[in-house]
Amino acid sequence: MKTRFIFALLLVSLTSLAQRSEFKLSENGLIYSNATVGKLKHIVDSLNLKFKVCDLSKVFVSQPQAKAHYVLIEGRQAKVALADMHAGLSFDTFLARYPTAVVDNEMLIIKYGAVDYKDRSPVTAFSNVNGKGYYAITLPRDSAAAIGSVRGKWVAQYNKYGEGMVEAFYFIDDFAQKPIPEKYARWIQYVDCLVDTTGQIFTKHAVQTGNTFKYKVHPKDNALQKYISNVTKRPRWKQDMTDKEIEVFTKAADAWESLRIARVDSLRKTSAQFNQLLAEAIEEAKQMGNDNDVLEEYIERYYSPELALQLKRDRIVIGGCSMDESPRYHALNIARLSAHTVKWEVFLRAHLDIMNDNFQRVSDGSWAWAGRKTYIKELEVLDINVPDLMMGTLFRLGNANENHYLGSVGRMGRSLSESANRVEMEVRMLEMISDISLDDYNRALAYYLFKSYNYHLSDKSAQARNSVALGAAVKNWPHYLTVNIDRE
Repeated sequence: MKTRFIFALLLVSLTSLAQRSEFKLSENGLIYSNATVGKLKHIVDSLNLKFKVCDLSKVFVSQPQAKAHYVLIEGRQAKVALADMHAGLSFDTFLARYPTAVVDNEMLIIKYGAVDYKDRSPVTAFSNVNGKGYYAITLPRDSAAAIGSVRGKWVAQYNKYGEGMVEAFYFIDDFAQKPIPEKYARWIQYVDCLVDTTGQIFTKHAVQTGNTFKYKVHPKDNALQKYISNVTKRPRWKQDMTDKEIEVFTKAADAWESLRIARVDSLRKTSAQFNQLLAEAIEEAKQMGNDNDVLEEYIERYYSPELALQLKRDRIVIGGCSMDESPRYHALNIARLSAHTVKWEVFLRAHLDIMNDNFQRVSDGSWAWAGRKTYIKELEVLDINVPDLMMGTLFRLGNANENHYLGSVGRMGRSLSESANRVEMEVRMLEMISDISLDDYNRALAYYLFKSYNYHLSDKSAQARNSVALGAAVKNWPHYLTVNIDRE
């Protein structure tokens, strides 16, 4: 019966999503009201003036990158092959000795610091950018540093699963970095000017919550919600309902929800018991934290928007599945409350997370992505230099400022396709792709961004023109990048 109830809720959610936009829109057609937009515009004006006098002297450099061959050996030979790699066997000799090895030649490899997902220890990751499939090798940071120059060396990782497997990169050259040209560096600096690098959406002690789990029991809040449900005659779920009864229940529940705030407004004015229970629930939330959006809604409406924002920043909402949009609603509420309480450093990060769909989910099917809008228009009406902001979040750097915001290439492509600045964005992307002064990795990212952007355009003739322009932009690419970049 529990499974049937969950299925009913999912069915209602799917129907609801098909009938409405993702978030409720204000009278201006945006997800933020005119009053909120006015407050934000004032902040943006100040930040744009600040950027004009910012120190723009910092030289950014690309992420370390090199060329390498990828090699995979599975089975009983794996351990012996690993020993030969450690012994420094040359690439050609190795292939002659292991003719059944799987090889992918001349891959663009990047190196970056990461954290082991099991024990949280520091590691160095090596992964490919171009080519078919995704190859990644991680080593303890000290072990990676001990390798020194990688040219003519193996970086290998053994997996004992089954009969054993060894994956390795054989490096053709050393890792290198290039300075980011000044015109692009200004975009990066504009991002850091607008997206405060000292700010964070969530507090240091934030806990993980979600629709599928709660982290604490809140008896005072439970008492408040029970009182409201009883007084307002909230429809109750019953066991063993027929399909027809489930349909009747969901319609009644939707009707109740549509009237809930008006009824609670009335209780606020007339019910001493409601006000007492609300006060107790608020004190409980102050002491214990909170994991209930409805209580935070009442706190914002009847008590303190600042406290509601604080409570939301104290919890990170994890999506239970592809259909669970609670992380996005949580971010929207944080963005909205941050704007209302004039906390720009929180607002912009939260809105960019919505645009980039930068949330944790237990699972996430691609079929659910289309319903998640980008809301780039909300930034354009604020007089933000959106081309600089968006393109500045694309670059991957070796010396980025801490907490520099990074955009998602796939989501950015969709955002740019909905932008009022599409023509300018196209010019910028094609310029990056064809610019020989820019490092190969960031040129490749611009290529993938342009592909994503073009895919999301609705104008088929524009897509065709852009495909021709993209082909022209890659004509000066190095051969190894050209032959590997678009294998799918």
